[in-house]
Amino acid sequence: MRKKSRIIILIILLLMLIVDVSILLIYYLDHKQTKKPVEIVEDVAEDQTTEINTDSSQLHQLDQLNSLIGGTSIIDEDTEKVFRVNKKIYELNTQNSDCVGWLTIPDTVIDYPVMFTPTDAQEYSHKSFDGNYSFAGCLFVDKFCIPCGENRTTNVIIYGHNMRTGDMFHSLLNYEDKSFYDNHKIISLTTITGKEDYEVFAAFRTDASDSLYGFIDAKDELSYDSFISKCKSATSYSTCDVAYGTDIITLSTCCYHVNNGRFVVLAKKI
Repeated sequence: MRKKSRIIILIILLLMLIVDVSILLIYYLDHKQTKKPVEIVEDVAEDQTTEINTDSSQLHQLDQLNSLIGGTSIIDEDTEKVFRVNKKIYELNTQNSDCVGWLTIPDTVIDYPVMFTPTDAQEYSHKSFDGNYSFAGCLFVDKFCIPCGENRTTNVIIYGHNMRTGDMFHSLLNYEDKSFYDNHKIISLTTITGKEDYEVFAAFRTDASDSLYGFIDAKDELSYDSFISKCKSATSYSTCDVAYGTDIITLSTCCYHVNNGRFVVLAKKI
C-alpha cells in the first residue's frame, strides 16, 4: 500500500514538473518571438529616412499604409511623387502591413513594433509580428485612434500585456516609483512620418471602465485641460506641465489591484 502511494506521489510530482517545464518553454518561445522584429531593423537608425522608388508594389504598399493611418501626406496627390519616409517603419511595414510604429523607453525592455488593425481591435492581443500565436502578442493602437499623419488623434492609446517574464508593458508599473520616473521621463514613438519624443506627465492605477479610454480627440480647451488635470491628480508625484493642444500618448497594461485593473502612463509630445 505504501509502495503504491509513493508511486502515485512520484507520478503527480512528475506531471507537475512536466507542466512547469512546458510553461517555461512557452514563455521562452514567446520571448524569442517578441525579439524577432528587432532583427529586421537592428541596423536602421530611428530617424533614418528612405526615398521610395515609384514601382507599383511599393506604391501599393504605401497606399495601404496611407489609408490605414487616415490619409497622411506620404504621397503627393498632384505629382504622384513619393516623399521620404522613415526607413525603419517602412521596412517593418513591408514585412507586415499592420505595423505603423515602434515604441521605445530607453534603458527598459520596452522596444517593440506597434500594430494597428482598426477593423479588429484585439487582433494582436495574442498574435506575434510574423502572424503566429503568441501569448505575449504585440503592442497595438486603440481602434478609435489614428497614430500619425494629418488626422492624428489628440491621444493615441497603445495597449500591451503585463507579462510575468518582464516582457511587453510589464515595466510600466515601475513608474509608480518617482525615482524610476526621474530616470525614464522620455518615451520615443517612431512612425512612418518620423521619430517623436514624449515626456511622461502621469502614471497611475485605474480600471478598464475609466473615462480616460474615451478621450481620443479633445472637443475644446476645457475638456482637454480637465483630462490632463484629472490624470496629473491621480499621479502620486509632481510632473511637467502640459499645454492645451499638445499631442499625447497613453500606454495601458493590466494591473491586478482590482478586477479589470489597469496601469496607465501618459506622455506629452516635446
